[in-house]
Amino acid sequence: MGEKLSSQKIFEEIQKKLGVLEDREEYIRSSIIPRMDKRRGRENPLRQSSVLLRMQSTPSSGKQGEEYEMMEEMVMANDGVTPGFAAEIADEIYYCLQRNAPAETLSGLSFFLEGILGIEMETAYAFCIFKYETRLVCGNLLVHKEVELTVLDSFLSTRPDLQTLWENPTS
Repeated sequence: MGEKLSSQKIFEEIQKKLGVLEDREEYIRSSIIPRMDKRRGRENPLRQSSVLLRMQSTPSSGKQGEEYEMMEEMVMANDGVTPGFAAEIADEIYYCLQRNAPAETLSGLSFFLEGILGIEMETAYAFCIFKYETRLVCGNLLVHKEVELTVLDSFLSTRPDLQTLWENPTS
């Protein structure tokens, strides 16, 4: 137990788990979300209005929603998936799989990711698992976001197919 926690060790442990997960969506719903709720002291699932607020708040609201954050990261990613973009996709998945999320949020995200960008939902679920399993391990650290991005970067390094997905007209 005295082993130093490293982002590479976290990545390797999650990668092992990911390899045996047949249903990543169910794992997020039944394991990650309840453990995150417990970590956050949440006794009840988020209400539909709270899920939608977290996803769709406009930038002028003070805390912009995950959809806007994902779009910003997509633009900065240029034409492939960066750790920041993967982290925002992970957040979208996390909120789309909340018990009270409207069904159309997941189907809309699926259409956007698979139909427009070419990112399979299984991969999007993997982003969510990597980000939130890392958060569960080291969320109390001041640098937890940096560790999450490093773990996602490790995963992305195993997926060269995600480096160039769409043609950016500004390139």
